[in-house]
Amino acid sequence: LEVNQAGHDVPAVLWRPLLEVLPPVVLLAHGGSGYKTDEFIIRMAGLLLTRGIAVLAIDAPFHGDRSVPGDGQRSYLDHMTSQGMTEVCEETCADWAAALDAASGHGVDRTRVGYVGLSMGSNFGIPLCAQLGDRLRCAVVGKLGLVVAGGYPSIVAASDAVTGAAQRLTAPVVMHMQWDDEVFTREGQLALF
Repeated sequence: LEVNQAGHDVPAVLWRPLLEVLPPVVLLAHGGSGYKTDEFIIRMAGLLLTRGIAVLAIDAPFHGDRSVPGDGQRSYLDHMTSQGMTEVCEETCADWAAALDAASGHGVDRTRVGYVGLSMGSNFGIPLCAQLGDRLRCAVVGKLGLVVAGGYPSIVAASDAVTGAAQRLTAPVVMHMQWDDEVFTREGQLALF
């Protein structure tokens, strides 16, 4: 799917079931160091398509086709730190909105939207879900918390903006939590919940 937002290309892929009606669409977000066609996204897309649901996925900034050549797998953290997480989150939300607009031109119902995103997909997805307002019908988020475990940069923790956005969600939300997560403390995940 060709998507341009504020002068930059947003690598995106859209899977649409073969239906004559406008199907709802689920936005599938990858986690940190992932990309739009991760194995998880491909599997989920297949399951949703068999149920008549379209699927949209994008590469977040500094990921997939937007990676900086020559950098290592976790270099996205350095680039996000340099740009600022608030700015990266705003860019990601704008990229998703542009991709959803583009998908609506390809026969999907952008008024019936679901969202699935864990870890970084939640960090950027919770604000996006709040922006979607009543178009959001349901979401699955998680593997995110207010406090990170030792050895992980604090930049990956949910910010005040994320917690504020979480409080504005009105659609049903499932929050997945790993009891002994290696990145986010149990207490920090429960506090976000």
